[in-house]
Amino acid sequence: MLFSNSIARTQAEREYRAKTRGSPDFTYTPGAIDPAAIVEININKQFPGARKYEPLDSIEIINNEAANPVTVSINDRPAYADRTFPIPARTSRIVDDGVYIGTVHVRNDGAVATTAGNIVIRLKKKPYDANDAARRAL
Repeated sequence: MLFSNSIARTQAEREYRAKTRGSPDFTYTPGAIDPAAIVEININKQFPGARKYEPLDSIEIINNEAANPVTVSINDRPAYADRTFPIPARTSRIVDDGVYIGTVHVRNDGAVATTAGNIVIRLKKKPYDANDAARRAL
């Protein structure tokens, strides 16, 4: 009995922390990507620790490439994805509009291969705000 109470308490504490602080950042930096090639990031396989914060709902993409634009797709390849975001060279974009992220696909739209380490993707679970609390109460 005591053991099950401690597990329930631990789960409740984790849930409270996730709601009030969100999750830590889960950062992925792909290696070199050939022109027109697609790299897939499966959240469950790449970041097993992210399972306790599922679903992740915020993504930040930083493209430090000098000349290569990329396309980032949420939950499928670019033609079939829930959301697709073109990211020009030397820009960053933050997307946190309630998209539940299971997989991320990065496609090199440039004419040459990207440089390893120049594209950075940060995923996380946002903390709850007043709107989220109101939705959960319904």
